[in-house]
Amino acid sequence: MTLKLFEFLTYLCSGLVCFVLGIILIGIKNDMSRNAVGFRKVKVFVACAAFLDVIVDMAVIRLMYVHADYLIVNYVFAPTIFFVQLYMGAASLLALFRFPKIGNRSILKFVLPVVFITVLHYVLYVFNYEAGFDPVQYAEYVHGTLSKVISSILYIVIAAEAVCLGTWMIKAVHRYNRLLSEYYSGDEILKGRKLTSVNYAFFLYFALAMLNLLCQNTVISAVVICVTTVLFLIFVVALINLQRLFTYLSPAFVYASDNTVATPESAGEELTEIPSGPVTEVVASDGRQQYLDEKVRIWSTSPSKPYLRDGLTISMAAEEMGVSYRMLSDFLNSIYEMNFSAWINSLRVEEVMRILDASPRTPISQLAKATGLSDASNCSKVFRKITGMTISQYREALK
Repeated sequence: MTLKLFEFLTYLCSGLVCFVLGIILIGIKNDMSRNAVGFRKVKVFVACAAFLDVIVDMAVIRLMYVHADYLIVNYVFAPTIFFVQLYMGAASLLALFRFPKIGNRSILKFVLPVVFITVLHYVLYVFNYEAGFDPVQYAEYVHGTLSKVISSILYIVIAAEAVCLGTWMIKAVHRYNRLLSEYYSGDEILKGRKLTSVNYAFFLYFALAMLNLLCQNTVISAVVICVTTVLFLIFVVALINLQRLFTYLSPAFVYASDNTVATPESAGEELTEIPSGPVTEVVASDGRQQYLDEKVRIWSTSPSKPYLRDGLTISMAAEEMGVSYRMLSDFLNSIYEMNFSAWINSLRVEEVMRILDASPRTPISQLAKATGLSDASNCSKVFRKITGMTISQYREALK
């Protein structure tokens, strides 16, 4: 197989794979529940990014067909497509992590510089040459000083805006993990963090794609295309498999958007809805803090030990206490200075210590199973984080 044939087949296969994946993403059956609405948006964004890749691959194949240097697409055309793909990919992940909608004004400020530079590049090409597209003339134009300057500016702008997108992504992941910890208490948090795995694939894919744009060697470029195509295939398969998890975790984000708090006018009276706010602002004058403190104390010291249950959420705990979950969340954050997950873990670690006090040789796996701490690894990690010592060290201290 000659190098030219290898390069041709690489771009052809990449285009076909991306086209098929885009069709699958659009055509695959959607969960029609309200909680899955956001996931449909995720799939559409990724499908659009796939179709854009097809456009680049077809442009390269066309240049190969007329025996032109196909790397001329890397000056402006491919970087512009790459930028749109980057934006689409970031938008899909922001939707996946339920990040608040970015304002239209921010989007325009983000997109317009790239649009302006790209239009300027092609306007100057038409001004210096005849209208239309001739590969030989265009190759001469892109190797000129003016075009190289414009191309360099475009790359700098895209790199700067990629950093902005990366910042949004980091904020989205931190917010996502925080909301999971505020609502769930155990396995759901560990399962939910599977969504963040696509984040790493996203960054790796676009880092390699950027490397391909900067590459001036056709063979290396073709090899990178092979790798990015495989990565994109893995990314899409993982994304499709995450739809059920996305829907399953929706209550945590419905909770985050709930802006009302139920609070009793006095202990023992019926709960009524009032505007949300820090518990410390509403409890000082009428004993509501004492009311909540008593509710939390009774629940957490109950002989049934409800905090050990699998799948425990703040909604469940709040309902059992007879308060709203927003009120309970505000109380835990304001008074205990910890979120729901951290509070439940502290109670579970106390139970681990009680078991060890009675039976120091209890295996860690048995401790985890008895206290709702998922597995031995998570049990050890949580115990050390809260107590500052390992379970082995605690056992030694008991001797």
